[in-house]
Parts: sequence; C-alpha cells; structure tokens
Amino acid sequence: MKKIFLLLPLLCGLLPTQAQTLWTISNGGPAPSYLLLTGPVCPETMKLSPRVKEALGRVGAIAMDYNLYDSKDAAKFQSYSLATADSQRIGNNLSTGDFQSFTSLMKNNGFPDALIQQIYSYKVGMVYYLLLMMNSPCGLMANQGSYETLLRPFAKSKNLDYIVFQNADEYLAEDSRHTNDYWKQNIRYLLGKNDEIKAKLQTEMTFYDRNDLGSLQSLYQTDGLYRLRLKDDITRQHVLFLAAKIDEQVKRKPTFIAIQLSNVLGEPNLFDLLKSKGYVLTPITE
Repeated sequence: MKKIFLLLPLLCGLLPTQAQTLWTISNGGPAPSYLLLTGPVCPETMKLSPRVKEALGRVGAIAMDYNLYDSKDAAKFQSYSLATADSQRIGNNLSTGDFQSFTSLMKNNGFPDALIQQIYSYKVGMVYYLLLMMNSPCGLMANQGSYETLLRPFAKSKNLDYIVFQNADEYLAEDSRHTNDYWKQNIRYLLGKNDEIKAKLQTEMTFYDRNDLGSLQSLYQTDGLYRLRLKDDITRQHVLFLAAKIDEQVKRKPTFIAIQLSNVLGEPNLFDLLKSKGYVLTPITE
C-alpha cells in the first residue's frame, strides 16, 4: 500500500520518459514472457487493455504474485485475523488514546457498537487494514480490484496454465513475520494523518492510472504512509522470492505475469535482480 525529491533516478535508468506498466522479459529465447505491473484500481474500472490482450494471446501460462480473493481461502484469512495470544491483541499494543481514536473513527463511519466490540479479539495488524479500507477511494470498506478476477477466468477459457507464486498459507506466513512494533508504527501514522490518508490513496491511484511510475516511485520513497509499510526486511525478502519464482517460470514456457508494481520501485529492485540473471526488460508502448 503506500515529494520532495524532484530528481529521483527512475528504476536505475530502466524507465523511459513515458513509463509503461507492461514489459517484455526475455533471456534470448524464441518467445518472450510479459510482466504486468499492477497497482491500485477500483473493481468497476478494471479492464484488460488491447496491448495486454495481445500479450495474453502469445503465452502458454498466466501467473500471479499472490491471490487474496479465492473464496476457498476466506476462512483462513478470517481465522488469521483473530489473536491467539494476549501479546497479539489490539488492546495490549495500542495506547488507550490510539485505541479510542480508532473506535471513534469506526463509529463516525457508521459501524455498530456490537461490531466495534468484536475488534478487541483481533490482532493489532488488523487495525491497519481496517484504517486503509475506511479511507478507500473505491468506497467505505471496499476492496481494490485484483487482476486475478480477470486473468484467472481468461486462463481457464483459453486452457492456459494458471500459477500463483505465493498461496494463501505462504502469504499469511509472510505477513505473520511483521512485528507488533511494525504494526504500531504504521497504525500511529495513519491515526495521526487520518484526514490526509484518503487523498494519499487517491493520488497513488491517479498516478497508476496515468502509468506515471516516476511519480509513484517518489511517493513510495518519500511519503510516510508508504515508507513505513514498504521499508522493512520482509518486503525486501519478498522481492528476492519473486525474482526466483519469475526466473523459474519463464524458463518453463512463455508466461504472462502480473505483479505488484511496488516490487520494481524500491530496494532491492525486481528489475535489477532479473537483469542480474541475464534478462532483458523492454517496455511495451501503446
């Protein structure tokens, strides 16, 4: 999820003046694979552009970084949100003032008292996700769109392999490595800047809609909302994991791969890791 620097280097020189979100990745073989850099978008505006559809027609598989929207995993995510130890509970991590600020925001957004009471049983990290969803540009408590909802049925209709690099269990295991201090820092920032959060999320969405990766990189590297969320070792390890998975997959067959764009806008940089493995990455323009 997600100013002052006017001269940030763009992806170590990889991004052209008119940055793009669809790239070819090739290691000299007869057919390239494709990387789609996905970002924040509301479900009602999601679509596959003509150039994406053309790329999809040239591959033998479709792959996603992860999938959080499969109904068969809903129970896992619900169970994961509940604290299983006192040390995880919201009330044992947030100060009285921070917790009161959070519950006041829930009340102001129309949440009933009965639901607010249930929050006491949740892990502290759930406060962070709830705060983001209360400020969603797509509407109160609305999820952003996921390309999985478009790419998975497309793969099925064309009889293409469909791969998810990180399944629900692996995703939750990775998320669980975040410390309580990590969550508390992120939550305090959101609570202290609550009047600005929705505008920040809308700005991120607008930059993505414009394919403006340079402005997104600046936003991610300088704004507190994104710096706190993305500048940690778990995020860095995920980029390394993703580079290895992409390397393995594109060696098997030409693949259309959808990944979160934050993986190419930070350090380590996914594009640089792939280049170090001998791959050439080229943007596809309209």
